[in-house]
Amino acid sequence: MATNICLRCLTRPSPSLRPLRPLHPVGNAFSTSTARAAKPAKSIPKKKSVNAAKGAARKGGAGAFSFKDRGQRQLANSANRKDPAALKAMRKRIVLSNTNALEVEGLRELTADNATQIGEILTLNNDSIDALRAAEAFKHNQGWNMFRRPSTLVTQHAHELASIVNTITTDKTSRKEFITGERGSGKSVLALQAKAYAFQKGWAVIHIPEGQDLSISHTTYAPLRSGTTTLYTQPEYLSSLLARISKSSPILANLSLSQKHSLPIPIQSNISLARLCDLGASDPSISHPIFEALLTELLTPSTETHPRPPLLFSLDCFPHVARKTSYLDPTNQPIHGFDLTLVRTFIDLLRGTTPLPNGGLILALDSGNNRPSSPALDFSIASALQRQAQPDQTTGSKTPFLNPYVPFDARVTEALKEVHVRNLEGLSKEETKGMMEYYARSGILRAAVDERAVSEAWTLGGSGTIGEIEGAMTRLRVL
Repeated sequence: MATNICLRCLTRPSPSLRPLRPLHPVGNAFSTSTARAAKPAKSIPKKKSVNAAKGAARKGGAGAFSFKDRGQRQLANSANRKDPAALKAMRKRIVLSNTNALEVEGLRELTADNATQIGEILTLNNDSIDALRAAEAFKHNQGWNMFRRPSTLVTQHAHELASIVNTITTDKTSRKEFITGERGSGKSVLALQAKAYAFQKGWAVIHIPEGQDLSISHTTYAPLRSGTTTLYTQPEYLSSLLARISKSSPILANLSLSQKHSLPIPIQSNISLARLCDLGASDPSISHPIFEALLTELLTPSTETHPRPPLLFSLDCFPHVARKTSYLDPTNQPIHGFDLTLVRTFIDLLRGTTPLPNGGLILALDSGNNRPSSPALDFSIASALQRQAQPDQTTGSKTPFLNPYVPFDARVTEALKEVHVRNLEGLSKEETKGMMEYYARSGILRAAVDERAVSEAWTLGGSGTIGEIEGAMTRLRVL
């Protein structure tokens, strides 16, 4: 019978129990040795924490310390970060040159006479750059910081505006346009090209870069009685506008006063218009009468002794002023944008109430970013586009839809009744190819510019939206 106990287990010696050693030595409860009879050692004092030291330093305690230099640096950095003026300057900083970009040789200058070939890239000369920068025509989101020097694309609309500027310069006619389009379609750049043409032709240019600055109640305003209505002037903004006009239009230095004006300060009878603008820029309290006198002089018919140039007056982000603003009247009701003196002056020129005897171009630009809702403006744009598409059909055309349950502003439709609307839909394949070739020559696009690449960029750009095409090209990489 087999045993349940393994034979190998019988030969293995049984484990012996070893005594466990204590981890800590255990002494006797009573000892007469010297070490046991000695007094206990003094405990080492703990170090004070940095927070306790800072608290003692604030209280002026002895032995306290603080990081003085480090604190000053932190305060300086935090002050720069929280300064509203520094933040606004950083946000509005315009960079027009990139030294890392390749120099593109053989580019012609942008002039009204050179803007003839569709799809060509033309560069701005130094005088035009200085004038456009002084007028604040550049914007930080237009991609100027990617190239060695500012250059623009000649589109079909840019070619048409060049022809209009040449015609106005020769025939002294007038033109009123409203430029609309999708976001990133190039509305502000097209207006910049028109201002560059005007500067080179010796025009007087007045440009309002942001209509939102006139409507959000960030500048001072004061009531001004005008006949039976009450208008509101913005002296601080008019002062800064006069400073920009004086710097951007060098032609005003060669023009002098031709009439007597009732101004709050005495001036010379032969003072130049540039000096007149400087007087209004130095004192906001007199900026409104100075601006009125300047417009009166520019809208006076030209003579041999007192020649007057054509006028280009443009307002970007027009929808912000085509509604009620954040300003309040004495009855605590919002003020309409058309009741501001500067906007009223522009509207009178836009709808033809104020004539342009020396010729001129009035441009109102739509907004693609942060555009407020304006049903009356949308209705006016749709009606004008339909009227321009079917000029021969006076009856039988379908009227654009107007929601009867939405408040309708009749003042907006009245202002845009006779204005030509220019709709920027997108670039053509030819214009897209010229743009991509310029990006490749500048070192930004590292790919072959062929028919397939042009079609791909045009499609990714939303059927030619210039802002989307630019984003698509800057994202392309060579695998």
